[in-house]
Amino acid sequence: MTKTIRIVKKLETPFRDGSARANWWEAVNKHDGKTVEAFAKTVEKRPPHKTVKGQVEDPNGWLAFFKRQGLVALEGDDA
Repeated sequence: MTKTIRIVKKLETPFRDGSARANWWEAVNKHDGKTVEAFAKTVEKRPPHKTVKGQVEDPNGWLAFFKRQGLVALEGDDA
């Protein structure tokens, strides 16, 4: 089943500018209403943030983080 990203809550306090959270949140916001697959392809080509070692984190991990925070819902999700 294809899952669609939906922003369900706006941030009360913005994430620190330039932080990984802020950069990934901006990328997620640009994909509101689009599929998780489209999000993954986009961030694979142009990662919003890299680790100190230059690695790109798993976009699904960031989606799960924002979902746990109550900011994002994945439509078509069983949970």
